[in-house]
Amino acid sequence: MGLIDLLGVAPVVFFAGFVRGVTGFGGPLILVPTLSFFFGPLSAIAISALVDLSCNVSLLRDALRRGSLATFGCLAGGALLTIPLGGYVMLSFDARVVARIVYAMVGTFTAILLMGWQLRRRLSMGQFVGVGALAGVVLGATSFGATVLPFLYSGDESAVRNRATFILWALFSALVGLCIVLAGGRVGTRELWHAAALMPIYILASATGNRFVHRIDDRLLRTIVLSVLLLTAIVGLAVNSR
Repeated sequence: MGLIDLLGVAPVVFFAGFVRGVTGFGGPLILVPTLSFFFGPLSAIAISALVDLSCNVSLLRDALRRGSLATFGCLAGGALLTIPLGGYVMLSFDARVVARIVYAMVGTFTAILLMGWQLRRRLSMGQFVGVGALAGVVLGATSFGATVLPFLYSGDESAVRNRATFILWALFSALVGLCIVLAGGRVGTRELWHAAALMPIYILASATGNRFVHRIDDRLLRTIVLSVLLLTAIVGLAVNSR
């Protein structure tokens, strides 16, 4: 990556990392379309996956302390059972149709949560296994891991704890997505070098976002996370409807 290219994408990479640090997700949503202008769509996906994985350096320790390992274990356990089914869905059905269905469902549920609806209790561990199984199908079919967010934020658990739990899930999802990218042969020396050049910016930004998030109240954090998720769903629906 040349100096001019690095200077051109650095502000966007920093913003994407900051959003990732605050919300626990959303970085690739910003990175992929931007990097596509410089490196092409397939390389942009691979570079984004590598760069986004790097931010766990600054987020993981805090997430392990604040998140629910039991909830994460249930989500990951359920997902491991159904990710292969998601791969079958990806090969057997139109990927755009599947993506539209997923984004429409996530967007609808998120909009309902933003309007104030909320369960009076958190989901049980068994229910989270079911959520993980559903998310595993989606993850295997589309590499979209944020489907668990509405379920996390539908209960009475604090937004800070939900965010931390989701960061653990995001690491799991990123590793699965990276395996899919590697299996597709999208990562070469070029992508590795470009990702390495962008990682320090992204890590610094995510650490900044992680520090910022502890200065805002729980209700505002919940609103920010759900708003970003709704925007993600709208953008994803629009992109896959063309």
